[in-house]
Amino acid sequence: MKINSKVFRDYIQKVSLNNTIMTINLEFTDSGVKTIVTEPSNIAMVSGFLKSEVFEDYSPIGKIFIKNSKFLHTELKTFIGKVSIEKVDDYLIKLFDTNREVFIMLADESICSNIIETEMEIDVKNYIDITKDDLVPVVKDMKDLGMGIVYNTGKEIIFQIGKKDEYDFTRNRVTCSTEGNVKTAMNSLLIPYVDTLTNPIKMGIVEEMPLVFLEETDTYRIRTIFAPIIESD
Repeated sequence: MKINSKVFRDYIQKVSLNNTIMTINLEFTDSGVKTIVTEPSNIAMVSGFLKSEVFEDYSPIGKIFIKNSKFLHTELKTFIGKVSIEKVDDYLIKLFDTNREVFIMLADESICSNIIETEMEIDVKNYIDITKDDLVPVVKDMKDLGMGIVYNTGKEIIFQIGKKDEYDFTRNRVTCSTEGNVKTAMNSLLIPYVDTLTNPIKMGIVEEMPLVFLEETDTYRIRTIFAPIIESD
């Protein structure tokens, strides 16, 4: 099968949280590629689906397990235009074009403890439209001040980074029209996540529950969940 190398590379970057999650699954089903993984410390979960229509000569080859997502992502950068993908045997896949071949050893499922079968169900009543530009200053503040909280006042989303009344803190605001008055804590994996964004996304906040982001296009769907990590006093 064959695919635009950038499309496949972007998918790998997104489901691996910008290579933060090293071991990922790629399940080539009849309708497309499915991925559900957790971050090793279990504070984030990513589920992805890449539609079969984006491939040429698509083949549902079943489950494969990538043990080094960073290497796969890096090697996909070396292909310009389309790249072909072939499963050579049970433990090897080949990426190639007319001039280059890359062979990648696959992991055994038994060592992939961070790969799960089903998505976590979270009852998100309303999603808020948000963009990468909205989140870039939040990420900058997290790098400087650590984790924080996000809350929905019903008229706006407020990202507060740092601890009010204890040390420096910042607030970034995004206007919204979603009803609600809820808040939850953020964790530092939001930083690599924002680097992967290429489209407007939706964000769901549930009181003291994981923060949910949804990025969806005509070719893929990525749902990312961040556990509400609370800093110790």
